[in-house]
Amino acid sequence: NVAYLREQATKMPFSLKELSTTFVKLKATGIDPTAGSMQALADGIAAFGGTDEQLHRVTLGVTQMAGKSVIQMEEMRQQLGESMPNAMQIMARSMGITVSELSATIATGTLEAKSSLDKFYKELDRTYGGAAQRMMKTFSGQVAQLHANLQLLATGDNGDNGGMSGFFEAQKQALMELNQFLKTDEAKRFAKTIGDVLTGMVHGLQVAAQT
Repeated sequence: NVAYLREQATKMPFSLKELSTTFVKLKATGIDPTAGSMQALADGIAAFGGTDEQLHRVTLGVTQMAGKSVIQMEEMRQQLGESMPNAMQIMARSMGITVSELSATIATGTLEAKSSLDKFYKELDRTYGGAAQRMMKTFSGQVAQLHANLQLLATGDNGDNGGMSGFFEAQKQALMELNQFLKTDEAKRFAKTIGDVLTGMVHGLQVAAQT
């Protein structure tokens, strides 16, 4: 699972944190993220220049439907529809019916989720396959990859058994010590001294400017 996520972080324009969240949520509802569902969702969102927030909302909608075992309009229009504009059209096309027919079927409360979502993933792949990889070549995609690479380095999860985890740990410790110091009376006295010096300098410049 870790290896899979590490690989996807180099192919999808989303943060490692959000990809991990998506993976866990899909897995928890009986959906295998490695069987194409996660890639299909990423492509469908990336096709519209999507963000972590949109991936989060779409994943929420999909997992809620999977958990309820039926497709419901609330998730289709709110979580999916708002973050993936043509989700309804994609699902309707995957079933070979019109959007109106899909809406009518959903309204009956009998549209089974698992097979419907499987068709949905396949149609997303047919329509938008490769969109996430293409988005990785954009500026926002490169920023996302940089962020993911830094996260992998920080956790030592970059394939070389350690990476720069020691460096980041040292910096974290230094920041913790600095924050502790800033809470002390000594820090307050130091800040007052600096403030008095700066005030004196400003006053001296004002006097010089007036003469």
